[in-house]
Amino acid sequence: MILLHLQGTISDIASIAEKKVVQNLFKKKMSDLLICTQNANRIDGSDSSMQIDASNDVSQSVLRC
Repeated sequence: MILLHLQGTISDIASIAEKKVVQNLFKKKMSDLLICTQNANRIDGSDSSMQIDASNDVSQSVLRC
């Protein structure tokens, strides 16, 4: 969700700004996002923001289909 919003914002700015301004904005926002992700991981006590479900159980969504 955040990345879609970010992509739209950068696209809007790119249509009126110089290439270097867009590059700097993108780098800054990606750096901010990395820091937020790392902070969230520290709070969760995990090394990765993604967790993989290794169970063989069929999800309720699949069962409904």
